[in-house]
Amino acid sequence: MATLETYVDYFDQLDLGSNPLYRGYLTKAGFFLPSNPAHLVLALDTLISKGTLSSDSRFLDAGSGDGRASILASLLGLDAYGVEYNPMLVRLSDAHAQNFPSSNPLFFEGDFLDPLTYAPFRFSGFDIVFNYVNN
Repeated sequence: MATLETYVDYFDQLDLGSNPLYRGYLTKAGFFLPSNPAHLVLALDTLISKGTLSSDSRFLDAGSGDGRASILASLLGLDAYGVEYNPMLVRLSDAHAQNFPSSNPLFFEGDFLDPLTYAPFRFSGFDIVFNYVNN
């Protein structure tokens, strides 16, 4: 099982690397900028330790980007989903998740503002909806 330190190190290395994707860029849906992995760990760990979230909680990352928040939520035992407008980022999310075999988030392509995106799910069934605001 991947540790939280392994998770942070993995995404920190991507963020510090030479790939311009991880420095942010403009898309048709807005500006993509990855969430800081250490901040995500602190936020989700706090919600779990305070009892706001538990292992039976459903987590949705609306605008999931490269999947890091959903992967972390899954590593922490949550039922995690990510919806992303950019199909390339959905594929990248799936690839990142493969680096964490103990995680099993579900990523799907769609506009998180469009109710039809959530047709396969009950939107009201999510315990938390995460959106990294960077605009």
